[in-house]
Amino acid sequence: MQIELTDSAVHHHALVNDLFNKTCLLRQEHDAIILENGYLDCENASFNPLLNRLQKSHVSALKKQIFKEPPLTAAVNTLIEQCYLSGQETSANSILEKVCQELRMSRWTLNRRLQLESATFTQLLHQQQLLLSMRMLRESTLSIQEISDCLGFSSHSVYSRFFKSHVQLSPLQFRDKGRGCERGC
Repeated sequence: MQIELTDSAVHHHALVNDLFNKTCLLRQEHDAIILENGYLDCENASFNPLLNRLQKSHVSALKKQIFKEPPLTAAVNTLIEQCYLSGQETSANSILEKVCQELRMSRWTLNRRLQLESATFTQLLHQQQLLLSMRMLRESTLSIQEISDCLGFSSHSVYSRFFKSHVQLSPLQFRDKGRGCERGC
């Protein structure tokens, strides 16, 4: 069971730690406490049996929702990222073919199912290109041209325009800003 903390300003850290008999990391991007206890699944004689069954049913439904298969968009994003990181496929068509092959569906079926999740393959491809691009600019010493080539852009200028249209900075400005923050932030 997971409890989301909507107010991250928990003032009594020791109380929370003692209550859950664990050291809780609070003030994270998303604060959550995950409860694992056998007593959550056991009926208790002092509880209302009907209420207990309803609560168990509700907890079971929440577990199914939390642990369900990821949506198709998540699977496609993972496959696109793997294609780029492997370096074998970098063109949009070859990545689309690889994704369809891995998911064992035609490109028409893939696009139709992605539309049900309000996405398109091109959107997911561009999203992954942008995320990988930002990671490479921050974490690697690859040149802008090398990053452009890794991500399958036809030229350095096409890549720079793509990046700037999404981030409002050129790739070089983004990299310099990131390095400036490492030294001075």
